[in-house]
Amino acid sequence: MGLYQTWTLSLMISYVFLISICCADLEACNAVDDCSCKLSDGKEINIRSLGSQGGTTPRFPYELAGSWKYAYNPCYPWSDTTSCQNVAACQEGDPDPTEKYAIGDATPATWTQENNKYVVKYSSTGGGKTRTSVVVLACDTSATEPKLERLGSKPDPQDPDTTLYDFILTSKCCCPGECGSVGPTKPAHTTKHAHPTKPHPAAGGISIGSVMCIIVSVLIIVYVVAGVLFMKFVRHAEGMEIIPNRNIWGGLFRSIRDGFMFVFTCGKNSGYDTMK
Repeated sequence: MGLYQTWTLSLMISYVFLISICCADLEACNAVDDCSCKLSDGKEINIRSLGSQGGTTPRFPYELAGSWKYAYNPCYPWSDTTSCQNVAACQEGDPDPTEKYAIGDATPATWTQENNKYVVKYSSTGGGKTRTSVVVLACDTSATEPKLERLGSKPDPQDPDTTLYDFILTSKCCCPGECGSVGPTKPAHTTKHAHPTKPHPAAGGISIGSVMCIIVSVLIIVYVVAGVLFMKFVRHAEGMEIIPNRNIWGGLFRSIRDGFMFVFTCGKNSGYDTMK
């Protein structure tokens, strides 16, 4: 096997290995209470300090997203008129502020993982409908002042009687081990200007798996471009022959296809093959 073929095979093996790392599931974070969850190493994600305990003023006040305004207070219940009592989140009409709906009771809160992110969910039921606020926790160790992004509502694809309300909460307290069980914030600082608009790093930061995926992607691009140029100008290949190591890649994809076919058809044959 030549040097070029050896390098190609090594790249293929590395690619499969690193893709398995990139696609690894997020570690489960088991709920401790409505305000925190704990990882297997003992570190907690604790959002208790992000909530206000005034009872009437949420930490994140009403702000417009689409045709509605949304307010959210982590961990501690608050009330706003008779429509929103002891809630975590409430929606308000625009321009009619008297039209309000509870979109998530403060308790119980459900901790889960979705799309490789930690999520806290709150639900309210009324009038035969369920409204669920889905708060994605974005870890940013530099975000000493929390920020809430309101994304609006959408129907639940799994339940026509449920509406989902999406939020992204960015804070260092969304990172494991960064915040403990300290007291809530004072409700006095609940204006729209309390949250800085300076840009933060990408939600959750760049993980090791993401860095590896970027490196592998760059290597693949370099491999394809260099391989095509080599085949075109050194080997003087034409047509499909300019694809570097076309036979190796073709054999790999055929093996993957055969593997899937074997897994999904295993045990479905009615009996043994007849010996000839």
